[in-house]
Amino acid sequence: MERINHHWVVINGSPRRGMNSDRLIETLFQTHAFKDSEKSVFKLSNLNISPCSGCTLCIDTKKCVKPDDFHMIIDAIKKHQRMILISPAYHYNVTGQMKTFIDRLFSQHAFASEGYHSRLGNDVKAILLGVCAGDTEGMGYTLDAMKHPLEDLNVTILQSYMYLGTKHLPVSANKKLLVELERVFCRIDTRE
Repeated sequence: MERINHHWVVINGSPRRGMNSDRLIETLFQTHAFKDSEKSVFKLSNLNISPCSGCTLCIDTKKCVKPDDFHMIIDAIKKHQRMILISPAYHYNVTGQMKTFIDRLFSQHAFASEGYHSRLGNDVKAILLGVCAGDTEGMGYTLDAMKHPLEDLNVTILQSYMYLGTKHLPVSANKKLLVELERVFCRIDTRE
């Protein structure tokens, strides 16, 4: 098993501190695959990110015109080309914070007469993590809500992972989680 020695931009949509999403990220970075990787963590609830207003000025200006913290996340993604998005399931979907971030990604579409391309870069890779108190049904659209907008920006999804049942087995109490994550993430093609 190879190590994934990249710098990862972690975009955490959970508004709660020190809970399941935060602990899942901590545990992931203890796995053999990620142990030596660096990370920059952006907790969306701690940042000033305004909702997209649909002004479409980004089409002409080539960037979102809202002056807020969204730009520092985009700069990190463009620099490192690797990201992890994590969101708990809130009413079958991503959190409001993650939805706001995803909506703002519209500004990373480059429209031109010769066609479309992504402003994020050509080699962006992502891992998607969903956390849910219930079962697969309760997870709903959470992973798809992150996956489809990223794929539309030509981001390659390396892996998606659902942690289910936090109501009965929170991440902090799961003694087998590290082994589970080792099993799941050893399959990532590290040449990507």
